[in-house]
Amino acid sequence: ATEKELRDLTGYAENLGLAFQIADDILDICGDEQEMGKKTGNDEKKHKSTYPCLYDLEDCKAYLKELTEMAVSFLEPYYDEAEFFNTFAEEMSARGK
Repeated sequence: ATEKELRDLTGYAENLGLAFQIADDILDICGDEQEMGKKTGNDEKKHKSTYPCLYDLEDCKAYLKELTEMAVSFLEPYYDEAEFFNTFAEEMSARGK
């Protein structure tokens, strides 16, 4: 890969990784236990420092959306070759488990 491709993939991965963590934190608060297959509230019980315990839940959802859009924007130059990764990012941010 070229240096630019590596920078773009790194930008995608960094944004997607943080978006994944925020989505996971949100699910631990308001996810459907049946769909997830586990109980919610585990992070709070373990006194974990999560985005929703530091910021308003709606702000966390907005940041999740922003990070997902930012991740996808890094792959815009690769259009057709990036379809899988773009779909993955969008589905990850909207996941229920």
